[in-house]
Amino acid sequence: MDSTAPRRSEPYTHAWLASTEAKTSYILDTLHIPHVIWGDAVFGYLGLQLTITSSDYVIEDEGFALAVETLSTYPEGLDFCCQAPDPTDTTSTNTSPPCPWHPHPRPKGTLLPDAHFIVNDKHHLHLYRKSRLLWWMPRLQEPRNEGESLFMYTCDPCLPPPRATEHRGGPGRGPADLAATHHPVPMLKPHVYAAALVFLAVRNVAHEVEAHWDTELDKMAAAMAACPLYAQQDVPDVFLEFVARREDTYVSLTIFTALWRRLQEWMPPAEGEPVKDYRRRRRWLEKWKG
Repeated sequence: MDSTAPRRSEPYTHAWLASTEAKTSYILDTLHIPHVIWGDAVFGYLGLQLTITSSDYVIEDEGFALAVETLSTYPEGLDFCCQAPDPTDTTSTNTSPPCPWHPHPRPKGTLLPDAHFIVNDKHHLHLYRKSRLLWWMPRLQEPRNEGESLFMYTCDPCLPPPRATEHRGGPGRGPADLAATHHPVPMLKPHVYAAALVFLAVRNVAHEVEAHWDTELDKMAAAMAACPLYAQQDVPDVFLEFVARREDTYVSLTIFTALWRRLQEWMPPAEGEPVKDYRRRRRWLEKWKG
């Protein structure tokens, strides 16, 4: 990527997204690196019709360097682009070195990946360290009893079946054809993904990237309204309240956060998080309990 002039990226088609996710997951599984998909592709599997511009993964920290090295050299069509200047900075919105595929300065509140690839010279593949986004969770893909598991696969029959849409073969809108791969891709169960978004929104209160998590929560609310999977008992009633009041995002978010007491107790300080910030965040949570 020699030029520093901004270049135009393209949305994923259904086939490209499914193929990229399956191949990437296969490579990571071969390396025994735990991972889950993240971002708009998750909402696509849950039934939302979105224009998907990147394939995103969260990866265990100890396997991150190996994943980047392997993806940089092994598969055809991947071009390593850039990394965050400080992966421990969970609120970073800057890019160094500059990425020719994104405008500079980036839009306010942009979430910067820890590693960024260009697929076939037109699509994005983003990798995130687990300690940045899912610090509160146990090891990714950790085996558990089915009822206790936090994870599922994109081939799970509980997910909405792929269906043809008017966009079939065009810009990458899910969920049509997203599940039509020969390699199942791990993902968080919907209620766990919802909890993860809440935790991130709470952690980043008063930071620019907070707006990003509010947008993601709105998508989650829309997905819940459209996906029968959310009718299961493992989804807390408070998320229904969030959906009902999502026109007032701040109030809904505080109610949702306050009533997720059990999951909040699993939240240790984020890696590298100053103790004073953690205490301030806990005080903010306590304010909305009861």
